[in-house]
Amino acid sequence: MTVLQAIILGLVEGLTEFLPVSSTAHLLLAQRLMDITLTQSMVTFTIAVQLGSILAAFFLYRKKFASLSHNVVLCVALVPTLVAGVFVYPHLKTIFSHILFIVPWTLIVGGLLMLVAEYVYKKKRTPESEPELTAYQKIYLGCAQTLALVPGVSRSASMIVAGLFAGLPRNSLSSFTFILAVPTMFAATTYDVYKNVELVKHDVFSVSFFVGFTVAFLAAFLSIRFMLYVVRRYTFVPFGWYRVILGLGIILFLYI
Repeated sequence: MTVLQAIILGLVEGLTEFLPVSSTAHLLLAQRLMDITLTQSMVTFTIAVQLGSILAAFFLYRKKFASLSHNVVLCVALVPTLVAGVFVYPHLKTIFSHILFIVPWTLIVGGLLMLVAEYVYKKKRTPESEPELTAYQKIYLGCAQTLALVPGVSRSASMIVAGLFAGLPRNSLSSFTFILAVPTMFAATTYDVYKNVELVKHDVFSVSFFVGFTVAFLAAFLSIRFMLYVVRRYTFVPFGWYRVILGLGIILFLYI
């Protein structure tokens, strides 16, 4: 992998990981456009960009993780995803073996659901001034996050759609998707490191690993700030339409 490719993929991962647009879809598309094959170096590079993204979210919300009660709720909210990851995900990998052909459809369906959820949310007229989600609401969102095991659904999108249908405040909802991402991605990345420990030992000091980590950290930092800005001033509607357009674009790219 060249340094330029590492920069591009680091940007793609960092910018899309915390947006409800599926980072998996964007990484697959970027790899396809740059004709990058899944090599051993690509495995460790993926770990690097994930670590960079995790660190950005942790840095922005580090004060939240200082609260013991908050961390207990996070752990409970994480349980459904961990259980589904261990017992369900292996079967999903078999069902969705042709991942690039599944992703555009999940992007489109997820985008349409987000648009419908925003419509329902406006009817509920939930006060945006609500300061914090309850423990039960956070656990509910943790359950919704398990849907992200399906390629292209997006971890944050599954939580956002579920939260909007429940009438949860956009600002608190957005922040919690970023916060829950830290233990979720940390668990997934730790498992990846465990499975590929020899590859990581070999490539951890490579230029592409360092570049990908750094670029993903900076891009994720900006991405989180951007999403909070959009949500405070607008809605999730732009993300819904973006998913639909991207999904249609991928279908045209694959079949025409």
